[in-house]
Amino acid sequence: MYNYIILRLGLFLILNRNILSDAACTLPEDLRSSSWEYNYTDVSDNSEKSKTLVISTTTLQNSVISLDGRGTTLDDWTCINNLTISSTEGVVVFKSDSTFSDGPSTNYRLYLCMKFTKVTPDLYYFYLLSDISTDVTPNERVFVSKAGNLPANDAPMC
Repeated sequence: MYNYIILRLGLFLILNRNILSDAACTLPEDLRSSSWEYNYTDVSDNSEKSKTLVISTTTLQNSVISLDGRGTTLDDWTCINNLTISSTEGVVVFKSDSTFSDGPSTNYRLYLCMKFTKVTPDLYYFYLLSDISTDVTPNERVFVSKAGNLPANDAPMC
């Protein structure tokens, strides 16, 4: 049986700089090693979509969260940090496993800052907390960082 995730895009808040204090990542236990029905509204045409999101222990591999960075598909994500806000809320930071380039010397990496809110035992909402980036298609709420100027795994990018 699938659990349910509904994506709601929205800029919520900028978190305090000192909250991400270590580089460990722990997803909520009921999200780990599971498949969730991922329901969302496609912002390009306002249509309702539903896909299956497979979450490993700390990765989203070959994910339905797939972005195009100037011809490079970015769909593999590794959790690099988290913050538990309460028993029903937390923030998780995923880093793209690949980079994309705008030329021979500049590579970029993407970060997803997700706020998870547990509504019921089988329903989560998650929100992407970054500003919309036009460096990827479709435009999405991701943090973009240049290679060589990468934030540390415990950087306060959300």
